[in-house]
Amino acid sequence: MGLYRDHMSSDKIVNVRDFRTHLSAYLRDVAAGETITIGSRGKRPIARLVPVEVDPDLEKLTKLAETGVITLGAGKPGSHRPVKPRRTRRTVADLVIEDRR
Repeated sequence: MGLYRDHMSSDKIVNVRDFRTHLSAYLRDVAAGETITIGSRGKRPIARLVPVEVDPDLEKLTKLAETGVITLGAGKPGSHRPVKPRRTRRTVADLVIEDRR
């Protein structure tokens, strides 16, 4: 692989041809946390491929959704018809009193 080290940083610099040829390998490197700089034939940097930063809050919510604890929303708020409340003859006070027995 035509792999060069950038003197200004620890990023890998690869030319476009090698990047296209070994795309899967470079994507695996990026997924492992490495940064790849894509350079022209003259080794001049033209683009940088960096790992995606995961939002820790979103990661926690996703794990809760996978276990079924929560359901992630979809769509814009208010885009669904409102839920009609059920008509029951029992009040909240009745339910609390019943629960305490």
